[in-house]
Amino acid sequence: MIYSYIISTKCCSNRNPVKRFMKTKRCFRSGVSFFLIIAFFFIFINGCGGYRFASDYNSIPDEIKSISIPFFKNETFEANIESYFTTALINEFIKNKQIRVVTHRADATLFGSVKKFTTSSIAYSYEDRTLEYRAYVVLELSMKKNDTGKILWRKPRLVHDEEYRVETDIALTEADKKATIQKIAIELAEQIYEDLVLGF
Repeated sequence: MIYSYIISTKCCSNRNPVKRFMKTKRCFRSGVSFFLIIAFFFIFINGCGGYRFASDYNSIPDEIKSISIPFFKNETFEANIESYFTTALINEFIKNKQIRVVTHRADATLFGSVKKFTTSSIAYSYEDRTLEYRAYVVLELSMKKNDTGKILWRKPRLVHDEEYRVETDIALTEADKKATIQKIAIELAEQIYEDLVLGF
């Protein structure tokens, strides 16, 4: 009897048109909010998916089995900097063995330029002496299909920077700078390979 009375009371309370309207309004708002959340989620997923796989269109076509990598152009005042990036990129392709690196009759050619190289002070001592530098590099790359001349892939601006310490000996500081350039070259070579071949 008590249970029946409680149910009956609840049913009667729902007959109030104002309460029923407010409840319907709340349900409508909840439904709209839920729909917007779901719609945003699918838009986000599709957007991310499009971005993630867009680089597939830039990856090397299946018919490219060999590649030549001539020396990078050096458009900076840093002598011999181009050799670091040329060597690192060649070694990256050789290491992965997916595409052969050749000097003649390659299916495609990968061109590169060192567009910018700068160093700037980022840490100082109490005596205002520089303790640490930041090396900053900008590359430009493109790949051409040799039989047609068509540009298969292009990276107009690839940027990387690394820090290195300043030693009391100038020669040691210069050696640290060279080691930093080498590190940048290796890391950028890995990034170029992943973007170009693996489509990441």
